[in-house]
Amino acid sequence: ASTGSVYGGLVFKKILQDCLELLDSNSLLPSTFWVDETTQSLMTDCLIIKRFLRKIIIVHHKLKFNFSLMVNGILSAEIFGAENEPLLRLSNGITLVVGVQHYRSQACAEGRRLSGVMGKPKLNSAESHCSRIHPVLGHPALLSIPDGMADMGLLGKLALTPAAALCPSQRDRISSLYIFLYGPLGLPLISGQEQPCITVFRDTSYFIDWKKHNLFMVPTLDLNLDTDLVIPDVSYQVESIEGNQSQDMDSEGPALLLFLFVDFHSGFPVQQAEVWGLHTWLTDHLSAILSESRSTVQESIQSAVDQVLERHHQAAQAHQRLQGSLSVAVNAITSVLTGSTCSSFRNTCLQALEVADTQEFGAKLHRLFYDATQHRLLQHCSCDTE
Repeated sequence: ASTGSVYGGLVFKKILQDCLELLDSNSLLPSTFWVDETTQSLMTDCLIIKRFLRKIIIVHHKLKFNFSLMVNGILSAEIFGAENEPLLRLSNGITLVVGVQHYRSQACAEGRRLSGVMGKPKLNSAESHCSRIHPVLGHPALLSIPDGMADMGLLGKLALTPAAALCPSQRDRISSLYIFLYGPLGLPLISGQEQPCITVFRDTSYFIDWKKHNLFMVPTLDLNLDTDLVIPDVSYQVESIEGNQSQDMDSEGPALLLFLFVDFHSGFPVQQAEVWGLHTWLTDHLSAILSESRSTVQESIQSAVDQVLERHHQAAQAHQRLQGSLSVAVNAITSVLTGSTCSSFRNTCLQALEVADTQEFGAKLHRLFYDATQHRLLQHCSCDTE
């Protein structure tokens, strides 16, 4: 193998072929690659391979990869797996790892939670978001094959099924969109430099009408490979509708995750070689196929995205109403304390909350109310997991 082999997909194809065998046999299958390149190139290639393995395990949680690297006689090892992780079985048969930590860093997820202004203290004593994503599955969109494009000769139909989710499930304005592409049996589609399968996604509004949600998307390639997160195949950044970064846009806001599963449906058993051939063919022609079926794909993806963003909007409105109610309640209680002429009553109230004055009393009371309501909201969060 070489740097070109990694980027050209040869290593990835070998891993995928091994995954197909593993899914059938559930046994140990070693794969060895010899490379002859500079240390810097090797490190970059390893990061790309690790990115690929992470993308596999969030759909195939039962697979575990022992990734060992020996450089100049020095051995390092890393295990990739999703054992004992929260899972969600989608109605299309895919089981998805739903832990937030796989998609967004904890720092991003808690960035807004740890900030505060006068009258809205730092709310750092309770998490304000669920630790799991809650995907919404769109309806399958049948895909048409463009005229003149050779198919695989299989008897059946190609279909794309989208799944959308916010990560984390909080009420701040979304900051980005991440798209993950999967082929038959939930195996990742390969996007090589020579034959990219993501060309159709360069137009951010090709499949999704963002204006109805007052959002403007721009593509971004600023992805850090040196991370433990699952890196998307396509990434967009949210800007204001005018195209300028809005003051209320938060780079630490939740991301909209969009999983696109392209699969083959047939009433007959499909051989492993046929699945692999179809996977390779989809990698080469996915953009053309999705373009041919644009209206059907757009309807399916738009439906899933609309459901997630509408729920997000409703939750944000409910949260604003709740915050207004909390402020009214805190102000009313604080006014009783400040208006009281009984010093023992005031001292008892201050001691109960372990504060020195009425200003601290109001701030801590607001935080306690906030924590209590957030706890109730999280209790009502539906997590349909295995």
